[in-house]
Formats: sequence, C-alpha cells, structure tokens
Amino acid sequence: MKHFPFTITLLCMLVPPFLYIFSVQLLERFLEEKYTHGLENVYTLGSTDLLEGRVRLEDAIQRNIHVYLKKQILLRWGGKALVTVTTKGGTLLYPRGYESEPMGLNEANQFEIARENYKLLTEGLNLSVEVQLEHNRLLTNLILVVYLLLAASVLQHFYRAGLKKTRQEELETVNMIAGLSRKEQQLTRSLENLKKERHQLTSSLVKLQSELEKEKVKASNTEDEMIEELSILEEKLQENLDQQRDQQDEITQLKEQIDAFDREKQQLDKQKVRLADNLAKRFSTLYKHLSIHERALRGYLDLPEEMKIKAEELIHQLDRDSQKVIVKRKVFGKKNRETVFETKFAYKGRLYFRKIHQNRIEVLSVGTKHTQHKDLVFLDNL
Repeated sequence: MKHFPFTITLLCMLVPPFLYIFSVQLLERFLEEKYTHGLENVYTLGSTDLLEGRVRLEDAIQRNIHVYLKKQILLRWGGKALVTVTTKGGTLLYPRGYESEPMGLNEANQFEIARENYKLLTEGLNLSVEVQLEHNRLLTNLILVVYLLLAASVLQHFYRAGLKKTRQEELETVNMIAGLSRKEQQLTRSLENLKKERHQLTSSLVKLQSELEKEKVKASNTEDEMIEELSILEEKLQENLDQQRDQQDEITQLKEQIDAFDREKQQLDKQKVRLADNLAKRFSTLYKHLSIHERALRGYLDLPEEMKIKAEELIHQLDRDSQKVIVKRKVFGKKNRETVFETKFAYKGRLYFRKIHQNRIEVLSVGTKHTQHKDLVFLDNL
C-alpha cells in the first residue's frame, strides 16, 4: 500500500521478540524476589519441633519449600524454581542428594537431632532462589501472544489510516478530473466567444481607421486654435505664479510678525513672573494670616486696575476678619471633600479661599466671571 509505513511494519516485527525476552527476564527477577521473600518466612517453620528434636532441619526445610512451591500457580504454567539452602559453613541442606532413613525417636536420638538442628541454626542459613521461565509454555506463550496482538493492533491502525488516506486521495483525484473537465468545457466556450469577439473587433478596427483619417483632417484644421489656447493658458499660468509669489511674501511677513509676537509674549511672561514674585512678597508682608496661591497671584495681575483695588480690599478684609466676608456659595472638590468658599467683588470678580487652620486662610484663585470655569476646574483637581 502507498501509505503503509515500512518502518512501523519493521518495528512491529522486531519489537515483540525483544519485549518478550525483556519481559521474561523482568518477570524472572520479580518472581525470584517474591519467592525469596516468601521462602524466608516459611522454610524454617516448626522451630519448636526442630529444637525438641522431633524432626530434622533438612526434612523441615524440604517439606516447607515443597509445600510453598506447590502453591505457586505461575510455576505450574511454565516456570521452574531452583532453590538452594546452605549453612554459612557451606553445608548443603536443600536440595538433598539422598533420602534420609527414618530413625527411631527415642530420647537419645531426639537429643542428638535437637543438638544438630541447634548447631545448624546457630551457624546461620543462606537461601538462594533462581527462577527460570521455560519457553513454549503457557505463561511465556501468553506473554508472546500479548505482544503479538499489540503489534497486530498497531499494524491494523496504520493499515486503516493508510486505506482511508488512499480512498480520500482517489476521491480527490476523481473530483479534480471532474473539475478539469468542467474547466475544459468552459475554456472551449470561452474560445468560441473570443473568436466572435475577434471578428467584431476586426470590423470595429476598420471603422476606427476610417474615422481616424477623418479626425486627422479635423485635427489639422483645429491645430491653430489649440496653439492660441495654449498661449492664453501660459499667460494665465504666469499670472498664477505671480500671485503665488505675492502670497509667499505675505506668509513670510506673517511669520516674522508671529516670531516678534512670541518674543514680546516671552518678555511679558518674564515681566509677569517678576510682578508675581513682588506681589507675593508684598502680600506676605501685609497679610500675615493669609497664604496666597500662585494661581491667585496670576489671576490678580490679570485684573483691571479698578478690580485690583476691590480684590485687595476683599483680601484685606479676609486677613482682618474672615467672618465678615459674605460667602456666595461653597464649592466641593472631586478629590477631597474639603470646603472651598466663593465670594464676589466688583460685581464680576470672583475669589475662592479655604480655611487651613482656625486662624489661617489660603486664597486659592482670583478671577472674573469669564475665568470662572477654569477656576472651578482648578479647584476640582486640588
């Protein structure tokens, strides 16, 4: 198949044997640890009988190991456990290479057996377990079958995916062929229409050539008229250029006037700053109970001379006794709830102040009715 991956096929053939071998070895190590732990708990059971001499240590180990291994289902499914029990001195206790003869259990024999058992137990025992899983048995065959089924499922998945993609490509090819066929038919019809249009254009070209000859004759007659019109247009263009030069000169003069105005404004601003500094020094000397804000000083300087007198009269009254000043309304700022008082002077004049302490007042702004909006915005931002 075109879309069936060769690499996946190769992996599905090679990976299951490796996984089978690895799983068998891993299961052998797991069973060795499991059986070692299990045998360590049971292979010396019956220590009372051992110490009393009623059974030999070799016989007890033989019996206990045989009973334990017989209960292990995995060993019956194809496993083999090689168990070895030796003393620290190297004496082999399991498996025995001979069958011990039964002895009469009199007191002398029991004492001798008990002494021998105690000696071996005191010397210490070594338990060694080796598990071998035989091939072509039920357990190993199950492991191999599982991996083969997994590989087959992977192959089936990629086979179905490749088959689906192949069918999709076939469908796309059929649709593309159908589309090209329709396009061919459209192009054929377009070619026929183009042939008709070519015939019509050829006839139109003949007509246009004849009309062109007629227009050439007319053009020769109107050439003189066009030359006269061109001369008139050149004169108008020259007049337009002269007007542009005049306007450019006016613009240059206006720029010079603006620059002069800016310089004059800067000088006035510097003069106003000096006046504001002098005014602040004078107010701070005359009115000890007042604090004059910078905006109030600038507003005061912008007032006409008549209103300045009225404004300073009101400031003097605030310094002497603020309780006698008539408050028009209270103004509350957005950022804080501190109260600002508005009072009038000279009818159009407006002065805003607030109490800082019990005997201290700050004049915030001085202006007229025309600057009232800007003053209120300033008070909102305090």
